[in-house]
Amino acid sequence: MLLGQELKEQCPLCSGRKPLIILEGMSRSLVKCSHCGVAYLCPQPPESERVDFFSEEYISTDEDVEVRFGTRPQKSLSKVARYIHKRKIHGRILDLGCAGGHFLDAFFHAPDWDKWGVDLSKFAAQTAMTKSIRMHTGDIHSASLPPFSFDVVTVLDTFYYFPQPRRELEAIRKILKPDGLLVLVLTSARSHIWRNTGWRTRVLGGSQGSLFESHHVFFYDPPAIRDTLSRSGFRIDSIHPLPAIDQGSFLRNGLAAGYFAMSVAGWCLSGARLMLGPRFFVAASP
Repeated sequence: MLLGQELKEQCPLCSGRKPLIILEGMSRSLVKCSHCGVAYLCPQPPESERVDFFSEEYISTDEDVEVRFGTRPQKSLSKVARYIHKRKIHGRILDLGCAGGHFLDAFFHAPDWDKWGVDLSKFAAQTAMTKSIRMHTGDIHSASLPPFSFDVVTVLDTFYYFPQPRRELEAIRKILKPDGLLVLVLTSARSHIWRNTGWRTRVLGGSQGSLFESHHVFFYDPPAIRDTLSRSGFRIDSIHPLPAIDQGSFLRNGLAAGYFAMSVAGWCLSGARLMLGPRFFVAASP
């Protein structure tokens, strides 16, 4: 396949025709739909490979749970939690892909909150159980969750791994109460692809190979996630930029903070049209 080539297949999210190849890898390409704007890997990684990776390898140590999914994204997690608390003061909350339960444990306390989690990782599930979280090891489809019983469902830095996102959204709609709240945290496709291509990889510590090897299946910007959610029966309540995770050094954190400030300014001045990144959250209602 060649860069810029049109593919005969349809976009897996909106069924738009003739998506374009925007980046080529060794075994797959990064393709973008000209209709809904989503970018995605073609072909997708095998389902068995994805399940094996997330159940056995992705989370395997206490440091993964407490640092990679706890202290490093703490700033953005706290912003998301504050938004949820403004909308809901108590209830039943499910974190889908809860990564050991740090988010629920740090920001949602009993008895106001009945905390549930789902994760493919066996290690993450065992860790979350020690934090008074009702856990299911597996995915939402195998969890047999009670219908119309959750006030909040969060999918934090996980949604882009789903190979059939509209199927996942259908399952989420079935368990949310009519006045329930869905919150997604996503990396900005524009920012993620930009930092991992060309000369930026040397400056920003990225890698073009990471686009094809990180198990991300879809890459979303606000227009693409708006389209995906609306096609699945959700109404967008809010979209907000989020800061980058901790970069591990004073210099990189300073650059990341400046970039985030620029992103917030661009989002506000453009009338919520221009998302520079690096990350953002989406709140939606069924």
